[in-house]
Amino acid sequence: MRALQDRFLAGHFSYMRFRFSLIFLSAFISCNQQVKQEPEKPQIPLSDIMAAPVTVAFSSKSANAFESYFSDLFSHRHFNGNILMSSGDSLYENSYGFASFDTKDSLNINTSFQLASTSKPFTATATMMLFEKGKINLDSTVNAYIKEFPYRGVTIKMLLSHTSGLPNYMHLTDTLWKDKTIQMCNDDIICFLRDCKPAAAGKPGEFFEYCNTNFAVLAVVIEKASGLPFRDFIKNNIFDKVGMTHTFIVNEDSSAFKYSIATGHNVMLSEKEPHYHDGIYGDKGVYSTVHDLFLFSRALSTGYLIKPATLKMMCEPQVTPKAYGKSYGLGFRMMNMEGKKWIYHNGWWHGFRAYFWNNFEEKKCFIALTNTTRDGYLKEEEIIPMLH
Repeated sequence: MRALQDRFLAGHFSYMRFRFSLIFLSAFISCNQQVKQEPEKPQIPLSDIMAAPVTVAFSSKSANAFESYFSDLFSHRHFNGNILMSSGDSLYENSYGFASFDTKDSLNINTSFQLASTSKPFTATATMMLFEKGKINLDSTVNAYIKEFPYRGVTIKMLLSHTSGLPNYMHLTDTLWKDKTIQMCNDDIICFLRDCKPAAAGKPGEFFEYCNTNFAVLAVVIEKASGLPFRDFIKNNIFDKVGMTHTFIVNEDSSAFKYSIATGHNVMLSEKEPHYHDGIYGDKGVYSTVHDLFLFSRALSTGYLIKPATLKMMCEPQVTPKAYGKSYGLGFRMMNMEGKKWIYHNGWWHGFRAYFWNNFEEKKCFIALTNTTRDGYLKEEEIIPMLH
């Protein structure tokens, strides 16, 4: 047990270095100085991603409706963030409020937000890309990729659909990870499961239980199957390929400093402190903008990243009730709204909330990113009908 504690305390990321990086990054951005940025790779033309490029604004009636709705929320302190509405070839996007309530720096449309669990569709898409290449078998067990994984009978498909029965690391590591000033990473999750083997929540495949462990483990599976670090695989095969030039997975290096990044706030509008789980990715960890998420949505709906049949697999309910009421597929949630199938994933993590809603068949999407939990949750049932 002493060796295990030493392993945990060693960690893979220095919390203090990570915290300093974030503090320095926030101060760096708040000074509003011009930074010499690295040259960005040219974006792939939207015409290569979409059946028709977005060149048409919404009608003034629709645009005014969007503006009125979110301006009213902002004026009553129920929203602070960025939004994007898209239907067919029409696009509307806007910013409301502050990137930091401390410095009063304003948000802009290229401000990046922590996506929290809205990172999971990226992990799922990466998994399905490797599935298409024959490098991942959805029916294989995790042990085929991670030899030391202690839970038998858990398949890749079970991880994607939250039916693995694995214990949730977020509920257990507070007592077993002694030094909260040291960051955990994904390899630490594997060691924690192997060495402590906490009791499973259920038998593999028995029932649905949303669990962040599933996607943290998937990130390691992707590394094993691809031979690349998770960050590199996602960047090379999704972010760069689609032209998501303001999207990244946070780490300690200075490459994130070139981005405009929102700061997460609690209900009192105080800045959220870094957390020792921040170094774990796959279940969270992606930072992005509303427009980059829109590009991701279109790349999925047009077959640019994965085959249409593969996307269809991801969007089929895998758990009871097997209907588009409010079910889960492979990395996506799904719901019927106004007789239409909406594929989505929301997220929440330490002062950030994210909403990523898609009607892939009709090329409609609603995206919102916020950096305060003061505002409560947006009401999708009021927003989606505006995309008529």
